[in-house]
Amino acid sequence: MKNKLFLFPILTACAVQPVLAIDYDTSMWFGTIRTPLSAPTGEVVDRLFVGDNFKGLTYADQNLIGAPTTPTLFYSIRHDATSQVSYLDTIATPVAPHTLPPVVVDRFGIGNLAYNALTFASPDLTYGSTGFYTLREDAASPQFGTITGAGAFQDQFAIGNQFDSLTYTSTDVSFGANLFYYLRSDSAGTHFGTIDPHQPGTITDRWLLNLDNFDALVATSTDVGYGANLFYYIRHDETTNQHEFGTINPLTGVAVDRFGIGTRADDFDELTFTTTDVGYGPNLFYYLRSEDTGIVPGGSTAVPEPGTYGLIGSGALLLAVWLRRLIGRRTLVAV
Repeated sequence: MKNKLFLFPILTACAVQPVLAIDYDTSMWFGTIRTPLSAPTGEVVDRLFVGDNFKGLTYADQNLIGAPTTPTLFYSIRHDATSQVSYLDTIATPVAPHTLPPVVVDRFGIGNLAYNALTFASPDLTYGSTGFYTLREDAASPQFGTITGAGAFQDQFAIGNQFDSLTYTSTDVSFGANLFYYLRSDSAGTHFGTIDPHQPGTITDRWLLNLDNFDALVATSTDVGYGANLFYYIRHDETTNQHEFGTINPLTGVAVDRFGIGTRADDFDELTFTTTDVGYGPNLFYYLRSEDTGIVPGGSTAVPEPGTYGLIGSGALLLAVWLRRLIGRRTLVAV
């Protein structure tokens, strides 16, 4: 049985002004998922409102941008609907050495291009160390590419169609060390496979999965309660209209739903993991989601989160961000 607890903000007499107008159909939230290692298992909490049109989510402990406040950041790609330019963005959590606000920062442009996925790898995989790796949309020839912390972006080789998720692990989980892993779909179903980034780029389907409709994928060697060296996913079930959090065993290709995390209207899009405590506890999964009230007949069963408000003055605005985090969040616990 799943119990939902919704906490609403308390309005005070402080002078406030709205700084973000929220469209619940497209606006995106950054949040956490707890597993047995970081109980309560199945707790889902929206932490921060981040804006619109993000693709990919990854994390790095390292200072990749070169500014004093940029270690321990999350990274995503934001596509500007007006200019059609994509940007590498950082998402900061309320933990030192970050200075809030702003929470989300466009770091640099990465072309008038559309991207599907983003991940990070520390080793030099022939393109330099501590780099970002992408899957990029292209009608004629979708691409696997790289982004450096200095802002250089480049396609490296073509990957084919219907690739949607990308993750990396240095661990040899039976196919070799230092490989990227993907999910792609075709008429047969969903394939789980590997990308060897060394030129000319070797792409290999490893398993045809027993489940479909995947939205996000991440790898970790950490045993969060289901075993070490597993892959974790979010998928939507078209029969139950639920989003499921689950595992893929790379040795067998078996996907297992572990617990529900919300309806399809909650529209979970991206997933990453870090052992680092960035303000909410160690060993958590992090997601991006929007609230697509039109996807399920009758609309979303979720209670819309409140807007984000800025009190006059930078210190008061920071307080407002913290109040949003503490009393304006959505919590779902699977028990």
